[in-house]
Amino acid sequence: MRLHNVLPGASQPETNLTLQAVNYTATIGPPSYESEVFLRPTE
Repeated sequence: MRLHNVLPGASQPETNLTLQAVNYTATIGPPSYESEVFLRPTE
């Protein structure tokens, strides 16, 4: 997914995406959890 710039990273800590017609915001985790990605639905 990172190859297609879908997941967030250090240069872009937040990204928006759509999965099965639902909008989500993906963010990287806080310090010491940077390898975690948090996904939350957006309105």
